[in-house]
Amino acid sequence: MGITKFYERRMSDVVDLLTQAGFTETFRGEIGGIRGMKNGLLHRPDELEIVRIDRFEGISNPEDETMVLALSCKAHGCHGTYITPYGKDMPSVDATLIRRIPDGRPK
Repeated sequence: MGITKFYERRMSDVVDLLTQAGFTETFRGEIGGIRGMKNGLLHRPDELEIVRIDRFEGISNPEDETMVLALSCKAHGCHGTYITPYGKDMPSVDATLIRRIPDGRPK
């Protein structure tokens, strides 16, 4: 039997690559919108655009699901990441907000 080379993407590696690419803001969902944690701005979902989505499953438990969204703000020119559980564990505020962010990824 041969040796199989396997590369497991890690969430920290993806976030590091996005940060190096200029996605330096950290976004968090809250009742009134999506807050930039560094600049303090509260964004409406329609001001943002999804540039990239990466999904991850837990190593020991595949039901531990997380996603990283790379977002761009058309109104303020900032770029950052929004990290949240997905699937059954996604908080309702995140699900509501993310559904309203336009998807700018190439089709």
